[in-house]
Amino acid sequence: MQDWSTYDDRMLVSGRQHLGQTVVYTPSVTGVAQTLRAVYDRRSVLLNSVGDVGVREQMCEMQYRAADFAPSPVVGDTIVIGGQTFRVSQPPQADGQGGAVVMLATAAL
Repeated sequence: MQDWSTYDDRMLVSGRQHLGQTVVYTPSVTGVAQTLRAVYDRRSVLLNSVGDVGVREQMCEMQYRAADFAPSPVVGDTIVIGGQTFRVSQPPQADGQGGAVVMLATAAL
C-alpha cells in the first residue's frame, strides 16, 4: 500500500501535465536555464475601492511541483512563460502537498 504523499505527488504530476505549460526557469545562483512545466495564472485583484471607484492590479502566479525546481526559486530569478519574461517577486509559498506557488512580476527590460 502506498502512502498519502505518493498520491499527492501523482496528482501534482498529472495536473502539471494537463493544465500546465512549458516555462523556462533561470535561477540567478546558477544562470543555467531549465525547461519545466508549471501552471501559470494571471488574475485581476481589487486592491482598494471607494464607492463605485476601485483600483485593480494584475497578479501573476506560477504553481509548480517543488521537486521539479532545483534550486527552489528565489526573489529575482527569471521565468519565461509564453514568450513573456517575469521575475520572481516574492518567496515561494509551499502548499503542504509537495507543490508551491510563487508570485511573478513582469521583468523590466
